[in-house]
Amino acid sequence: MRAARLLYGTMGIDFRGSDDGNILIGKCAFSDFYESRTCALISALDEGLLAGLAGGGRLEFSERITDGQSRCRARFHSS
Repeated sequence: MRAARLLYGTMGIDFRGSDDGNILIGKCAFSDFYESRTCALISALDEGLLAGLAGGGRLEFSERITDGQSRCRARFHSS
């Protein structure tokens, strides 16, 4: 999660992840440009990045800024 925070920070994404897999994104530079469907598609890349860092896993979003929420909320389930 620390490595992901650093990587996402360079892209203008306020990524906060805990060791138990909970993720909050308070601000995302891309949310000004992406529609909800585009964001959902790009999330597959996010899942791949996190899985690569953790040696496998799945990413599930329950809230997204592009869906009108004030933040993104997700959970990463490591393998």
